[in-house]
Amino acid sequence: MTEVSTRPRKGATTVAKTATPVTSSATPVAAPAPVEDHAAEIAYAEVAELLDQAAAEEGPEVYSGESERLLRMGATLARKFVIGDRDHEESAENFAYDIAALVRASRLVPGDGESKKRAELLEQCEPILRSLVDDKSESMFKPLAARPRLDNHWAPPTMAAKVVGEMRQHVRNAEECQALARIAMTEICEAISNAKGLASGMEPGSDQHALVLHAVALLEALPLRALNVGTTQEDAEAVYEGMLLPLAVLRGAVACDAQTNGALAAVVRQADIANSSLDSVLMQHLPHAESEDAPPTPDENAIAAAENVQCLLQQVEALLDQESYSSDAFYGCRRLVQQDKEQADALMVDAHTPPTRDAMSDLTCSMGVSLAVLKKVNDDTTGNLVLHSAETLLGLAIDRLDAAVSAMPC
Repeated sequence: MTEVSTRPRKGATTVAKTATPVTSSATPVAAPAPVEDHAAEIAYAEVAELLDQAAAEEGPEVYSGESERLLRMGATLARKFVIGDRDHEESAENFAYDIAALVRASRLVPGDGESKKRAELLEQCEPILRSLVDDKSESMFKPLAARPRLDNHWAPPTMAAKVVGEMRQHVRNAEECQALARIAMTEICEAISNAKGLASGMEPGSDQHALVLHAVALLEALPLRALNVGTTQEDAEAVYEGMLLPLAVLRGAVACDAQTNGALAAVVRQADIANSSLDSVLMQHLPHAESEDAPPTPDENAIAAAENVQCLLQQVEALLDQESYSSDAFYGCRRLVQQDKEQADALMVDAHTPPTRDAMSDLTCSMGVSLAVLKKVNDDTTGNLVLHSAETLLGLAIDRLDAAVSAMPC
């Protein structure tokens, strides 16, 4: 256990009270507090506000959210003093030491991090709290040990969402777009490494293990090197679109095991933040790839969409085939997806003949029915391992086909 301050609590309620000599001509007078009550209430009101602001500042490596909870508990304790919700034996100094202990504990939560803004707020808060105690010799907020790292061979994500958000707001030219694309590449590569590390701690052959390895294989197949230098809008779009499938698979794996889903969710979040940086609106200042080819026609878009939907339905079918949950509803859902796959295969007469608008619309409606049934099965299933991932993939297939149908002439 981490060692913390051993200073005895002054005026603690557990200490036996001693009688105070009283004469008939005098009234007992309490010992003066280090700070007058009114001044202490003003100080604690400010401490509560600063701790609330610090808790709202998300750290760069958020894992569990426990840091924020501990800071909010400190703010609640400070407000208890302000409103007088305390025993008369509890002094302002005791409250200060209790709040300081909560802040130190927040800096020891494994995997959580501390943003620059949060550190600044706590730096403002500490001298206010120190004014309420007698002993000024030590730092009240500095832990006596380093923050522990996480287990399961997992390294916390290094990119703060807030920092990326600020970069997005200031992307004004191709150079800044390229810099953001390079950061996205680095973060996606780190997410791959983190996912591999987590997979090494999972039970080989389990559904979660298989899903994570499948997602890693999809991520490693992406053209990530194109984001390093000379990136074009088409390069960024290819990675952005290619990330959707492995992200969906990883989200399905998150629900598999309560012991690792927190770390795995953090990996998903890291990859999702990086991928959102490659959105076409943010990458609009990048040059287009040099090509003499004419832009794709609606028919070419329809062919590409049909092929993409075939691939997505194949993934959904594979996910459902490895699920052992048996019920009439689940069997019906699996059969509906198989029929959708057969219908998608029938869309393509050959590689050069586009599917008709009516056929694509019919498939969209059919997949909508399958998705509704899948959602119902997912709602009724407790602890199901892959249905969420299958549901996400089916939704992507419907969106892809809808976009192609909208682009086709009526």
